[in-house]
Amino acid sequence: MLADGSFVTASKDKHVDLFWAVRGGGGNFGAVTSFLFQAHPAKMVFAGPIFWDAKDARQVMAMYRDFIPHAPEDLGLFVGLKTVPPTDPFPKEHWNKRACALIGAFNGPIADGQKLMASLLEKLAAPLFNWMGEMPWTAINTLFDPFFPKGLQWYWKGDFVKALPDEAIDVHIANALKAPPPFCLMHLYPIDGAVRRIAKDATPWSARDALFRW
Repeated sequence: MLADGSFVTASKDKHVDLFWAVRGGGGNFGAVTSFLFQAHPAKMVFAGPIFWDAKDARQVMAMYRDFIPHAPEDLGLFVGLKTVPPTDPFPKEHWNKRACALIGAFNGPIADGQKLMASLLEKLAAPLFNWMGEMPWTAINTLFDPFFPKGLQWYWKGDFVKALPDEAIDVHIANALKAPPPFCLMHLYPIDGAVRRIAKDATPWSARDALFRW
């Protein structure tokens, strides 16, 4: 619904300028009353978190940086610098430990996901715990909900970067260690795959040449 109260349908064929603008240009163009999404099949996935002690964070992040550009698009995997939540089901001996985590999902044959992650894990120190396993896609999307109840006052800030040198890894780890536990955390997401196959001027989003988002 536009500012004058009229209703329009924006698509690649109708009101193309509005369709271009709403895909990354913010929410100042009107009130959207319905969306039609292009979905992708996902049912059972190989997914979950793997946590390492913070002392291994540099190794984990450097190895991840070199691994993820060559991983198949079926794998979605991000880094977390955080604190082990002081609650079940996390092992009590690790509660409130500063940690580095890899969290994600492989949307393909479970055996392929296991083999892919094994090729990464064999190069890393032993984790505190590894909870990657077969689960429904909906489960990985709600896995951490119980630890972040409604009512908390959240503040998020991020940026896009085109490189992740060792010096940047060191700075981020140093700052993560200063963050107040247990809810303050830092995430690193890869910008790759299908996002790179869309022209830079196809939408208002201008970070298609970035490698990572903090």
